[in-house]
Amino acid sequence: MEVTAVRDTARTRRAVPADLSVALALLEAVGLPGAGVREAFDHFRVGEQNGRVVAVAGLEVCGRDGILRSVAVHPDHRNRDWGARLTREVIDAARHAGLRRLYLLTTTAAGWFPRFGFFTTERDAAPPDVLDSIEFREVCPDSAIAMVLDLHLTRSPDSTAPPVETLS
Repeated sequence: MEVTAVRDTARTRRAVPADLSVALALLEAVGLPGAGVREAFDHFRVGEQNGRVVAVAGLEVCGRDGILRSVAVHPDHRNRDWGARLTREVIDAARHAGLRRLYLLTTTAAGWFPRFGFFTTERDAAPPDVLDSIEFREVCPDSAIAMVLDLHLTRSPDSTAPPVETLS
């Protein structure tokens, strides 16, 4: 009897349009909103295990700042570093794009994001372009905790992107 080894492949990559329906289903499955995802999907990353999307995270560009949004991992694939990998990649993409700050809103993970340099802030301290996003206006409840990362002052400990000079 011949045994064929099955290769377990895991990778992260830029999301493509064909990933949108899977990403929206994943967000719904973990209780996160899908509103605004379609409009920002060009700046999303996915985690793929054996050809199946198992994690997602996105960047919504709002002028010179951005929003880290929709960080989700399928329950069967948690505790495997997917969320951290994708979060670091979105932070690196925001730096590479020359954004000043990255904001997020969370109702469940305020203790998880500081490892990337995020700290809590007042929701209304965000700039007008961020406050005008669907994420801040409609999707996340007023009780959500706002957090911010200054992309020019901090770097993820294992960031692969070069530092970005402060915009004048």
